[in-house]
Amino acid sequence: MVRWAEPLHEASSVNCAFARKVAQVSVFCCVASCRQSSNSTLGTSSSPATEPEEISWHTYPSASARFHADLPGAPETQDGVTSGLPTRTAMVKKRDRIYLFSELQLNNDRHSTMSFAQFAAAAPDFVTKSFSSKLAIACSHDEPRNFSANSLPAVEFTVHCGPTASSRVRLVDGGDRAFQLIVSGAPETVTAATAERFFGSLRGEVGRTSE
Repeated sequence: MVRWAEPLHEASSVNCAFARKVAQVSVFCCVASCRQSSNSTLGTSSSPATEPEEISWHTYPSASARFHADLPGAPETQDGVTSGLPTRTAMVKKRDRIYLFSELQLNNDRHSTMSFAQFAAAAPDFVTKSFSSKLAIACSHDEPRNFSANSLPAVEFTVHCGPTASSRVRLVDGGDRAFQLIVSGAPETVTAATAERFFGSLRGEVGRTSE
């Protein structure tokens, strides 16, 4: 049975809680704070999917790393252990959306192990139920689809919480590790041009061992 991490704090509002779930609950990732200002809300945009501010792309962790992805800003990073599995998370927070890139070491000598199939099978229902429970909003996910992302096996689904908040989740099989890429915000933001570039940017070689 897959064991998931529980969120550590209650959120003070629906939007702040949704942002917190993206950082804390969605599949596997580290704890991150939710800092909500008067002009910064997640999932409440009524305008088309325009970018919230100028984008400056950063390759994380580096172009020479075994696996790397492009993030639309300088990320906040954190390492930790989630449900016994080493996790590294990088997050970029914009005015009304969040971009999250997490790496989970599935097979290792010092901690628990889990297959990518277990990871991907449990994710959609767990994430949806977690959002629904913590936000007191009816959430649902679409049918997960399997495909190849830059020659790596991948699964993708989107969680919808009411009419104003969506979280698009892509899980990628890296062999001894799994990756999750998430964009969360208003429904139109998860398919905007920046989101598409972010989702399509993960590159890596399963057989390569150097970092």
